[in-house]
Amino acid sequence: MGKGGLGRHLVDHGYSGPFGLDGLVDADGIAYASESNIRRTATTTPTPWSPG
Repeated sequence: MGKGGLGRHLVDHGYSGPFGLDGLVDADGIAYASESNIRRTATTTPTPWSPG
């Protein structure tokens, strides 16, 4: 995708907002993107939390 990856690509196309990126690393240590979610996801949504 070039320098800056997905974030730069989204900005270059007018997007401004949250996104998530799932990936994996193979046995040789090479990282691959497997899925992108161009929206707020459950892992980026702040939720109230209080310890026990």
